Amino acid sequence: MFVIVSNSKVLIKIKEENNLKLIIILLIFSNFLFSKSIIEEKWPRGESLITFLNKQNISKDIYFNLSKTDKELCSEIQSGVKYKIAKTNGKIENIMIPISQEMQIHIYENNSSYKLELIPIIFTEIEETLVISIKKSPYEDIISTSKNYKLAHEFVRNFKKAFNFRTLQPNDKIAIRYKQKIRLGKYHGTPDIIATTVQGKYKKIYIYRNPADERYYDNKGKSLTSVFFKVPVTYTRISSKFTYKRFHPIKKRYIAHLGVDYAAPTGRKIRATAPGKITFKGRKGGYGNTILIQHKGGYK
Repeated sequence: MFVIVSNSKVLIKIKEENNLKLIIILLIFSNFLFSKSIIEEKWPRGESLITFLNKQNISKDIYFNLSKTDKELCSEIQSGVKYKIAKTNGKIENIMIPISQEMQIHIYENNSSYKLELIPIIFTEIEETLVISIKKSPYEDIISTSKNYKLAHEFVRNFKKAFNFRTLQPNDKIAIRYKQKIRLGKYHGTPDIIATTVQGKYKKIYIYRNPADERYYDNKGKSLTSVFFKVPVTYTRISSKFTYKRFHPIKKRYIAHLGVDYAAPTGRKIRATAPGKITFKGRKGGYGNTILIQHKGGYK
């Protein structure tokens, strides 16, 4: 016997009548027996992970059994973020909910129950230079040239105080060197601007980021970064960076490190990053010896 399947049409030549009926039934109903679907939705405003689990008929214990740090991370789901649900025959198999550019909540079926874990988001990273000629405004021209809305937003946010965009004239040039994450063929997360040059008719401005302190400077060495990014100590090295995906060598899973650790000699002075009032001094949970400073604008 032989079977040819093409464009949902089946041509069957077979002698045995029973086998013929069996093959036809299998071909017709195979898609229904193994129906899979992936649904992409936007996270509703005001939704919490617990209310979401209730709606999906998944036990809330997978949340309550998490560590305190993981619970805090699960509370960082932002409204409007796109998440995915994979189903087979209408039953949920996997749920992926991003909580940052690097990490996501993974809920999956395991032996007729569900488990929750925090796993990295897989992406690639490119580094390239974008050169544009001013026609309307930097924001609009970056978008029209690259289709990268977040790059346009980051450029304006970082450099609006460095120079007056209104003084730019048609055909002035802007070059931007940046890194960008790519996931599933699309821009992912916030671009990382390394340097930029603005070339006008009579003036040229060069702005770069110093990797030693992660602050932006102009060509005269003047800092353009907010005072809240000032490093509080003269340090020898960063012993542990802020990250959502630090792999714990003992627990064998990803645990977030929600801070930056600066290694410095004992006795070195620690300075406030901005003027403020000390509201706490002592030991504070996992932070150890802690000083809490209240700044203007609600910052601590």
